[in-house]
Formats: sequence, structure tokens, C-alpha cells
Amino acid sequence: GPFHYRRPDRMLRKTVRGMLPFKQPKGKMAYKKLKVFIGVPEDLKGQQIITLKEAQAAKLKGPYFTLAELAKEIGWNQGE
Repeated sequence: GPFHYRRPDRMLRKTVRGMLPFKQPKGKMAYKKLKVFIGVPEDLKGQQIITLKEAQAAKLKGPYFTLAELAKEIGWNQGE
């Protein structure tokens, strides 16, 4: 059957891969350039964080959950 990741970074990578034309060269190149991190990367720590007002969770009308919450529900133990 299909293999489902439990780590949130891997879940996001697989989701984005499904949105890309992965079998075409431009899709493969875009997927290789994708970087997904858990938390803030070391080279970006201490820099100013930019938030978009249009993309805030407070604007959502329905219920929502984070990727970390989903990962915990399916068995991610955060490296413990």
C-alpha cells in the first residue's frame, strides 16, 4: 500500500510534490529546490519574521488544525 510519512516536514514535501508536475523536468527541478524545516533554520535565527495579514489563521472562518497537530495524531513522537 501507500507509505504515509509521520514527520510534518515530510508530509508537507509529499503534499507539495502532488501539486507539481513532478514527472516533467520543470517539476523535478522545482521539487529539488524545495526546502522544508521543522522550526526555524539556524541560518535564519535572529532575523526579522515577516507575516502576511492575508494568510493569518485568524481570518479562517471554519475550524483548522496545524500540521504538527496532525502529525501527533498519526504517531509522530518528535524524536523521542
